Order: sequence, then C-alpha cells, then structure tokens
Amino acid sequence: MEILLEVKNLSTHFFTRAGRVKAVDDVSLSIGIAETVGVVGESGCGKSVTALSILRLIPSPPGKIVGGEILFEGENTLELPEKVMNQIRGNHISMIFQEPMTYLNPAFTIGDQIAESLIVHQGMKRNKALGRAIEILREVEIPTPEKCVYEYPHQLSGGMRQRAMIAMALVCHPKLLIADEPTTALDVTIQSQILNILDKLKVERGMALLLITHNMGVVAEIARRVIVMYAGKVVESASREDLFLRPSHPYTRGLLRSIPRLGSKSQGRYQPLQEIPGMVPSPFQFPSGCAFHPRCLEAMDICKKEVPKLHTIGPGWECRCHLA
Repeated sequence: MEILLEVKNLSTHFFTRAGRVKAVDDVSLSIGIAETVGVVGESGCGKSVTALSILRLIPSPPGKIVGGEILFEGENTLELPEKVMNQIRGNHISMIFQEPMTYLNPAFTIGDQIAESLIVHQGMKRNKALGRAIEILREVEIPTPEKCVYEYPHQLSGGMRQRAMIAMALVCHPKLLIADEPTTALDVTIQSQILNILDKLKVERGMALLLITHNMGVVAEIARRVIVMYAGKVVESASREDLFLRPSHPYTRGLLRSIPRLGSKSQGRYQPLQEIPGMVPSPFQFPSGCAFHPRCLEAMDICKKEVPKLHTIGPGWECRCHLA
C-alpha cells in the first residue's frame, strides 16, 4: 500500500513553570492512501497532541515539536513555511475536533463557517461557496440543509453540530481526515449514525482516515489497523484482527477486558466489569522504566528500571514490552 502520511520519531513537549511535559515521545505511525487507522488509549495518553502535531497546531508557547519528521506525500511538513502549511490544513488534511461548540464560532452561521474554507482554499465566490455548503450538509445527512446554512451553532443539537463539523472538514475533499473523538458526548444511536457517515464518505472519496478514540468498539467497527498509546508513546501497533484476537501488550489486554459485554454471567451471577487498576500517571511524574508498570499485573523487576523498546513481533505488528 502506498503511504500517504508517515510520522517518524515525533516528540512534542510542553515547557511549563512546573517542568517539561513529554506529551508525545518518539511516536511513529503511518497511514496508507484510503486506509483507516485507529489510535486508542485513555485520556492523557497523547492521542490528541499527536493529531495537532501533524497539523502543526500546537500552541507555542508552551508547546513545541522538538524532534522527528512528519512526511505527507513524501514531504516533511515540519520544514514548510507557515504560508504553505495553511494551504495544506483544511485543503489536503482536515480535522474534526472533539467539542463542536468549542470549535464552531457562535458569531457566524454554519453556512459561512463551511464556506470560508472554499473561499480561502479554492477561491470561490461566497454565493457559490454557500451552495456547495448546502450540498455537503446534505451529504452528511442534515435535514433541511437549505435552512441549516443560515442557522447558528446554538440552534443545532449536539448530533447536528457534529455533522456540521464533519461537513466543514470534508468540503474541500481532503486526502486525509483526522477525526478526534468524533462521537464524544453523543448517545449510542447518534454515534452509530456519525460513524456510518464517516465510513460512507471515506469510501466514496477514497480518503484516508485517522480515527482517535478511547472506544475500542468504534475501532473494531471501522479501523483496518490500530495503534495503542500510553503515556505519550506507542505501546502496540497491529492489524485489527491481530490486536483484538491476540493482544500482546498488557495495556492492550486491559483495554479489551474493560469492554462491557452482554450476557457476562458465571454461575448465575453477573461478573463485575474488569478495569485497569490505577490511573494514567501525571506527565510531570512519569514512573521510571515502563510507564505502565505500576498498573501492570505482569510487571517484572526490569519493567521498573528499563524503558522497553518497540519490538517487531510479526508482519506490521510491534509491541513496546519486555515480555514481547
């Protein structure tokens, strides 16, 4: 498969008064043309910072990309001037952000916010851009799109706002869409609709999709490959089938055990949900050795002293664990 985006040894740090935060530490990943890749992990593991780094949207100060390469169609975007990067954002690489009400401007109509991308990137006149906005709103299954273009974000429900965000991200036909928790705070029925829309448009447009989520069920449904992150590092990367059937890293196994299952009964009693003990450590105080060892049920002495390397354990399958 031809590679569209390749991230090599990316490190993004935040320099604060309390110290340096290694939010993303030596992360490598790749996405092929028209491929869907899922990035999973608990909150605070570095997923969103990785996505923002790809688009060079890290606030500076305090954040800074301190190392690595981000190759989009073979060109290192970290070396491009900001003017060129502005043409890539929204036009070739788009992103759906977590909170629609945070990223939708309450002072402008939905139509104007979608049309802005077409005016800036493709030089369209406003009337033509609004007409295209109506078309893309119809594609993301918003009822009465002719009315929606003149409405403000507060007039839409959560699900409609998320669809508007998808429309805004896709209106310029990007080659890569980064979806950061696109189903957060939506009920299960709406979540399913949003995922179906994303999958349908991805197939129709031959677009690559980088899906960031903490929901393993979402990844199992639409991702081809899965990357598991913990404490700013990739701890496992594998095909969907390998990861769900033969997870190698203890953290991956913990995530899979914590998925609620229907009919989980034993001897007439429902079994309690298995959780991963403890919490993701503070980025100011990562433990020595493997960052996961204080929560790991299989930790050994070496895990407390030595940071594990990323081992190749099969074709397209890597694991950062001493047990690997």
